[in-house]
Amino acid sequence: MNREKAERALRLVVRADDPVTLEGAVARLAGSPEVDVLPAHRCEEADAVLVFPGEVTEETAGWIERAVARSPHEARPVVLVVDRISDVPLRKAALT
Repeated sequence: MNREKAERALRLVVRADDPVTLEGAVARLAGSPEVDVLPAHRCEEADAVLVFPGEVTEETAGWIERAVARSPHEARPVVLVVDRISDVPLRKAALT
């Protein structure tokens, strides 16, 4: 199905620890006219960030913190899809 992008699509950066998950998520989202998937190095342009870390670690929480800090928006939404999460990274991510 070939659809044109919406007038103002949601600019989204997707990050995943697993390359298969990353490719699948990007392929699925890129087919939507409402979403414009950006590469990670263009994170500052994104309206939101979608993160599939499998498990939230200090590294994951740090990446989220940096992604939010680089945002020109007052608050950039972050969607976190995980299999496991521990207390320390969760608290750090919640404070971001």
